[in-house]
Amino acid sequence: IPRHVDTGSFDTFLTKPVSVLGQVGSSNIDISTVGDMLLGLVLMVWYVAITDVSLLGLLLFVVSLLLALVIFWCAVMLFPYVLAFYVFDSERLSRYFGVMFLDAMNFPGGLLTGALRTFFLVAVPSLLVGVVPIDVLRGLRWEWVGYGAGIAVVWLAGSLYLFKRALRRYESANLISSR
Repeated sequence: IPRHVDTGSFDTFLTKPVSVLGQVGSSNIDISTVGDMLLGLVLMVWYVAITDVSLLGLLLFVVSLLLALVIFWCAVMLFPYVLAFYVFDSERLSRYFGVMFLDAMNFPGGLLTGALRTFFLVAVPSLLVGVVPIDVLRGLRWEWVGYGAGIAVVWLAGSLYLFKRALRRYESANLISSR
């Protein structure tokens, strides 16, 4: 989004009668991304195959994983990229936020307690993406799935609201006159 907004190529997404967010989200898919997703799927299937997981545990894991995907998409992809409508050259800021999210996602869940744990579960919900799905698979904690669903709904609603609001604010960079 930041590159398209800064260069004026975002205008092409506005002229089609389909979802702007869907167009932007599918406009740049690398083959390495598909490979990463397949590797992740293979590793998850392998982990489930070698551990003793009940059917209910597997179902809760899949639900928590889907919630983690929604949270990750909102917190790393959509929310920071809304800055592009307000700040020129915001791609670097978005990248820094993404790196902070990914770094915090790698913390061992047991090390963070109290206010810091709450911060990384709600404000920057990286623990819900990196730790909770595995904790659900290990311990069958359905409370975390419900908690993650609430956080995912809040992040999705907030990110989509901010995107729609920023989209109304968008002014064309007009590639023709900027040459």
